[in-house]
Amino acid sequence: MTLQQDYDYAFKIAITGSSSVGKSSLMMRFTDDVFNVTLIPTIGVDFKIRSFTVDNKIVKLNIWDTAGQERFDAIIKAYYKGIHACIIVFDLTDRQTFQDVYKWFDKCKQSAKNEVKQILVGNKADLTEQRAVSYEEASNLAQELDMEYIETSAKSKQNVDQCFLQLTQDLIQQYVKQNKQHELQRQKEKSYLKPAGGPIAQQKKSPQCC
Repeated sequence: MTLQQDYDYAFKIAITGSSSVGKSSLMMRFTDDVFNVTLIPTIGVDFKIRSFTVDNKIVKLNIWDTAGQERFDAIIKAYYKGIHACIIVFDLTDRQTFQDVYKWFDKCKQSAKNEVKQILVGNKADLTEQRAVSYEEASNLAQELDMEYIETSAKSKQNVDQCFLQLTQDLIQQYVKQNKQHELQRQKEKSYLKPAGGPIAQQKKSPQCC
């Protein structure tokens, strides 16, 4: 007996970036709508699920929060496999985490081994007076790496839901497009296999009696 599927789309998303940029806070704000001022660094990976509706379709997001410390690289690498999207987070008040974006971008590309949607997130946007990276700089970097860019604050909830919603909509569009391409390919392959002129034309004529 099979259980009825309770969603229309399911996507696996990895949140990556340097340590202390707010990856866990973003995930917790989105999945549980909570914010903790003090969070211990993620050890290896953490995992959350949230289901919601987009355009009358139920979407299930499996969200993996990965540690930013290099000593966990070997563990994290396995979790990149099979992901549909990667959220690369940096801290708007810490320029080094912004410079590390290239590193995380490459890690995701190399480890995922499939077409992965990536989005760049500048977190801690509420700390305006401590800002170390301008919107223009971050936007230009995202454009260079062919990513979309959005600024968030897990503390104030600014753009957190919008970030995941925008990413989900992009994934749905990508999924639908790929399915259409696969269907067209299947139809093309069937047309090649179908005998020309129909089955009657393929029948051998029986020899006439003398």
